[in-house]
Amino acid sequence: MESSPSASPDWASLPKAAVLLISQKVKSITDYVRFRAVCSPWRAASFPKPTHLPPQLPWLMMPWCARNTSDDGVRLFYDLWESKLRKLHLPETIGMVCCATGCGWLLLVSTKPEKVFLLNPITRARINLPFFATPVKYVEEHSDDSRFMHNWSDLYFTFTRLTFSANPTDPKCLITAFFKEIQEMVSCHPTDTCWKWLDIRMDPPKKFEDATYYNGLFYVLYEEMLLVYDSNKLENKVLYLWGSNIPAGKKFLVEGKSGLYVVLLDDFHKEVMDEVDEDTEECFKQRIDLYHFEEQQLKFKKVTDKSNTMLFYGTDNRPYLAVSSDDWDSLDGGSVYMSCRFKYDRGLDFLFGIHKAKLDDCKFNSICKVDDIGKGPPKCCPSATTLWFQPSFC
Repeated sequence: MESSPSASPDWASLPKAAVLLISQKVKSITDYVRFRAVCSPWRAASFPKPTHLPPQLPWLMMPWCARNTSDDGVRLFYDLWESKLRKLHLPETIGMVCCATGCGWLLLVSTKPEKVFLLNPITRARINLPFFATPVKYVEEHSDDSRFMHNWSDLYFTFTRLTFSANPTDPKCLITAFFKEIQEMVSCHPTDTCWKWLDIRMDPPKKFEDATYYNGLFYVLYEEMLLVYDSNKLENKVLYLWGSNIPAGKKFLVEGKSGLYVVLLDDFHKEVMDEVDEDTEECFKQRIDLYHFEEQQLKFKKVTDKSNTMLFYGTDNRPYLAVSSDDWDSLDGGSVYMSCRFKYDRGLDFLFGIHKAKLDDCKFNSICKVDDIGKGPPKCCPSATTLWFQPSFC
């Protein structure tokens, strides 16, 4: 007697509690999107904006030409987790320049017409911000002066960092942009009609390195000191002086899982280059050290065990981003990933790719090129800056 074939399980009829429990085991944002797309019951049983996802591995955003008249709004992102080039249709970006990224948001600017807004490429949420040519009020004690910002066409290339004091959808969120070259900082709330200006130049002059928001405070890093600002009253600043234990070199602030860090690039080694000859793919070496900010002792302590850290670095001196390798066990911890450009077909065109190095020896090698996973070079703008974008539902 033949046995009847076993029936296929009806996955759509799983109990809601079981679906929710399974969804909370997913850690990749793309896998979570796929999970919710399986069927309507799974979508209804899982959260549209989950809070359990760890800080995501960043995608490398390919630059585009804002003046391209045939632009279809399709943007390219390289997903390091799946080694895949993702295409997102973002018509909001047509005619816009992306100057910075932060917490899953892109800062987009256009001068004709004059527009500035934040865009989340995953949720397509948009937050309009004041244009940079509106009057900007000084944030200084006993000062009622206001002025216009610099010409925006000169300004957006000098962006160093974009930070948020909370989710930018919160009207109380303080959005802050730092400009390294002109040594200044501007901030606004999502509902403001103009930016507030804070002059962060020092007297006597000090070399400005980087700035970021962390744990309720804004940190501004100079060559030999750290300024800490209250996020509610930026004019109230506390001066933290560090010791001489950090050598000279390029420095970047990084918000890690267990605190605030400074990344030091050793000036005595070959400078990091963002352009590589495709024929030779010549490797280079540069020492990278990590220092943890000890808030109680007001000093930085050199980190000796970097095995749990992954660092990401963009072209044109764009800041680092740190992710814990505990959350992404298939990738090597104690590593740094840097975006780069390869000359294409011995011409003037470029391909974009990623270099990787272990933090212990920092000998960089190419691990991928964008055209390795596509048919021919992507349509992107070689003169623009590649940016790491950390996808988020927030």
